[in-house]
Amino acid sequence: MSKEKVSRAGRQTIVAPGRRFRLAGQGGIWLLVAAIAGAAAVLYWVSVRSHEGLPAHMNIPWWALGVLFYLAEYHLVDLEFRRDAHSFSLSEIPLVLGLFFSSPDGLLLAQLTGLGAALLRRRLPLQKLLFNLSAAALGVGIATTITHVLISPHSSFGPLSWSAAAISTAVISIVEVALITSAIYLSEGGLPRGARTKSLLFGLIITVTNTSIALAATTILRFDSRAALLLALPSVALFLCYRAYSWQRQKSERIESLYESTRVLHRKLESESTAHELLANARTIFRAERAELFLLASKAGDPYLLAVLGARDKFWISRPDAVDPTASPWMGAASKGKAILLSRPIRNNHWRRYFAGRSIKDAMIVPLFYEDEVIGGLLVANRQGNRDTYGADDLRLFKTLANHASVSLENARLVERLRIEVAEKGHLAMHDALTGLPNRTLFREALGQALLEAARGKTKVAVMLMDLDRFKDVNDTLGHPNGDVLLKEIAGRLRGTLRQSDTAARLSGDEFAILLRNIPDFVATSRASRKILESLNEPFVLQGVTLDVRASLGIAVYPNHGEDADTLIQRADVAMYLAKGAYSGHEVYAAERDEYSRTRLALVGELRKAIEQRELDVHYQPKVHLCTGRVTGVEALARWTHPVKGAIPPDEFIPLAEEAGLIGGLTMCVLDRALAQCRRWQDAGLNLDVSVNLSVRNLESQLPNDIALLLDKHELPPSKLVLEMTESIIMAHRFRAREVVDELSAMGVVLAIDDFGTGYSSLAYLTRLPVREIKVDKSFVMGMAAQNNAVIVRSTIDLGYNLGLRVVAEGVETEETWTTLRELGCEVAQGYYLGKPCSGKQLSTWLREQRPDLQSSGQNA
Repeated sequence: MSKEKVSRAGRQTIVAPGRRFRLAGQGGIWLLVAAIAGAAAVLYWVSVRSHEGLPAHMNIPWWALGVLFYLAEYHLVDLEFRRDAHSFSLSEIPLVLGLFFSSPDGLLLAQLTGLGAALLRRRLPLQKLLFNLSAAALGVGIATTITHVLISPHSSFGPLSWSAAAISTAVISIVEVALITSAIYLSEGGLPRGARTKSLLFGLIITVTNTSIALAATTILRFDSRAALLLALPSVALFLCYRAYSWQRQKSERIESLYESTRVLHRKLESESTAHELLANARTIFRAERAELFLLASKAGDPYLLAVLGARDKFWISRPDAVDPTASPWMGAASKGKAILLSRPIRNNHWRRYFAGRSIKDAMIVPLFYEDEVIGGLLVANRQGNRDTYGADDLRLFKTLANHASVSLENARLVERLRIEVAEKGHLAMHDALTGLPNRTLFREALGQALLEAARGKTKVAVMLMDLDRFKDVNDTLGHPNGDVLLKEIAGRLRGTLRQSDTAARLSGDEFAILLRNIPDFVATSRASRKILESLNEPFVLQGVTLDVRASLGIAVYPNHGEDADTLIQRADVAMYLAKGAYSGHEVYAAERDEYSRTRLALVGELRKAIEQRELDVHYQPKVHLCTGRVTGVEALARWTHPVKGAIPPDEFIPLAEEAGLIGGLTMCVLDRALAQCRRWQDAGLNLDVSVNLSVRNLESQLPNDIALLLDKHELPPSKLVLEMTESIIMAHRFRAREVVDELSAMGVVLAIDDFGTGYSSLAYLTRLPVREIKVDKSFVMGMAAQNNAVIVRSTIDLGYNLGLRVVAEGVETEETWTTLRELGCEVAQGYYLGKPCSGKQLSTWLREQRPDLQSSGQNA
């Protein structure tokens, strides 16, 4: 049979759609108890007292049955389903024994005596005591009636008797669940969906199991009463199995709840939602009626945060700034880093007096730590369910929850502060600090929006780039402060010249950009440009010096000269240089005058020839282990020396190769040269791997096969090759990238994410890729003096460590950066402080100088 607490402490209101139930309260419970007791009395008077015991060769005294009932009812198996609690016992065993080996009166007396003693020992309130005794009396009446209806006094002991006993115990189990459900309904005004299903199913399973054991015992005792001692061991074993299952189930559910709580908390980025989620999870995991949280102020002058989730799921949060949180006893204790367990009844006079006024009967208090500093505290109080109070195991789990919650809460608070700072600095982020004009970023956004509107409305948009002539002379003669004053005055004149719908921006130095919307024709564009230049013709006076400022302005018009922002800006730039060269003031872009385009076409042909004839060079930059100082590998970097123009920067010819469809051949050329050099290093005893960058255009299905052929050609294991891809490439072409990288990884090639942190990637997707290395972008490493960049670097290193990935920091140019990265736990670094890119031969010489022991083995490197 199952026993359950009648209700949880206090009143609750359950809200259904469109309706609110008013609770019946304690009065309804007392009426239910009276009705159960009345039904038990009627059944006794009508049926039980008129029956005699079933014929048997032995009789168990009522006091012996009472002892069995006491043992069964005092040692319960508790199961907790979220906020619901259920208790199960072995009481079917003495009940069935009593049906066959005692009189109905003796069985009833034994049940009430044994159960009453167990309930008094467990200190149940009077209402629950009477409820359980009344239900037990009713159960004995039902069992006696069913048994005597189904079994005649002359029936032999056998399957019919077994069936009668099984039916009796099953009916009692169902009736008890119905009575408990009614009690909870009266107490709480409603029932959660499916609230009794688990209890009924599990109760019937235990009832059937206990009844089977009891019938087996009855059968044995009918043949030899001395066999009673043999029944003790299986009964105890069954009870221990129930206990073990209950313990394991509760442990599993708690771990699952803790994991789910941690997972949900890490997704929350707002302090209030994180606080509510944390308190709700704490109440569920620890079956608490009340949960409280406080967070100390993150900096002087800020208010602290106090959040409370109480009965009826009432949640409130406040940020009092006039009260010291440590004045509260529990907050003060948590602020000192103390974890406190206050079991029921609270014996400490100080805590008992404090909590008595708040109707708290038991509680747990734990501090919240972040980087070894207390940032707040958590409290749960008034444990509900069948267990009396909190124990040491609860406190350990509460500490674990607090450790996970601390990170989420501090991150949420950090994000909140960052949002405030971003809101305050948003204008500065999108505007030039000197002139107040929009900067390059905001100008590009405005241009993109204007192009969308122009495409819908079939109108024209003009882009102008303006550069001041001989501005350097002003800075050199009058100084940079006066140059800044001049730039601010020019910005003011631009504002006064343009229409409200137009946009003027400062891109850099003395370069400005102007966006003209809804331009009817080229004549209007030229007129606007002349008006701008005329506004600058009026002399400027700086430090008593009158200055005549001239500017050159280039114009490109949508859709005539381009249909995207990049093209329009580039062609306005070409037109501006044409204006400078012609001293004409302003020029409109003309394709036939774009020398840059013809140069570009010629350069594409020369690059194609250089790739086909293997005229490209490959330089190598060492990657060094931060702890040991050993060179672990190199990054291969393409270099092109033009026969006429000399060295062409990689950021010029690599984009050119991508646009011209030459990037596949260029990559294969670099791979071939790099793997050949790696083979020479291996032969010289230098155990180095080599990294090569991949472009999105390299992610073709034949890439793995091409790489396999190159590895075979140079007799290198795949693990010596590291292929780097930016996260932006992976996210923009995730389906194509996934197929290729999976095949490469299966070959044994090492995959790395380059420039990590600069793209907009899905961390969940990246963690599913077979990546073994991430490279922190040099923009973050070189800017580690800034707090935000340092946080990003530290977080990336921690992320790599937790995911089992090797972390490589790029852009290490100072000893201070090297030391900081090593202290943060970064594994590998590269940069000019460690070694500049150089040819394979130069690097071999450098390695021998760094490692004298390799001189003899490295002659051919």
